[in-house]
Amino acid sequence: FNLSQFSSPLDLANAFHKVRDVVLEGSIPLVFFDEFDSNLEGKLGWLKYFLAPMQDGRFRQGDSTHPIGKAIFVFAGGTSSTFSKFTGEEIENQEEKDKFLAEFRGAKGPDFISRLRGYVNILGPNQTDDNSDQLFIIRRAMLLRSLIERKVPHLINENGETQIDNGVLRALLKIRR
Repeated sequence: FNLSQFSSPLDLANAFHKVRDVVLEGSIPLVFFDEFDSNLEGKLGWLKYFLAPMQDGRFRQGDSTHPIGKAIFVFAGGTSSTFSKFTGEEIENQEEKDKFLAEFRGAKGPDFISRLRGYVNILGPNQTDDNSDQLFIIRRAMLLRSLIERKVPHLINENGETQIDNGVLRALLKIRR
């Protein structure tokens, strides 16, 4: 479910009903919430709606409470590239950090984090740091190869080599973003 496409908590409740349907069929669903950190009535507005489902396995819709059952929730954000950026740990200016943490607490960020069982920082195709992240080219090459294989397989010859001009390939791999 992509939360940036949801317009109200009712959309999330409908998603929870779909999860519950899978549970009732006898499966344990793996539920991927993309853009969970997108805005809803302010910054990180969705977080409070995940607290009860994560803690108690229940969600509210109107004046009714519904059980979800066992499910695995996976959250992928779009506003922060790492978990420490999401939590504000990387902010060095104390005034900025205090402001961030006040907003984060107001959005129930610490409560949300307390319910997580773990996190993984997955690096994207762009270089994260000019000095230490030299493997971005490999990540980008793997992504590019995968896209070519799926979208334009005719560019791959019988020897498995991609037929792209070296200048174009270098540009795709080395451009900053």
